[in-house]
Amino acid sequence: MFNGSFSRLIIKVMFETPVSLVIKSHLNDAMIEIQYNPELAQSRLEFVKYLVHMFPNTDTEIDVKEVHKQFKLGHAK
Repeated sequence: MFNGSFSRLIIKVMFETPVSLVIKSHLNDAMIEIQYNPELAQSRLEFVKYLVHMFPNTDTEIDVKEVHKQFKLGHAK
């Protein structure tokens, strides 16, 4: 049987993504959205700048939802 800490580790690993992948994804989306939704594209680019600043080692794995929450808190209008 698995103990509780092992199952928490599995859940944590499932939700962590390398920063480099998040950056690539947001840049690809921004390239498409710039024509149709420039405000959303700008928001994605701002998030990418935040990621590069906060995580210079883009191999770092992050919980994207948590990091995005922190980004939004710091960029509330």
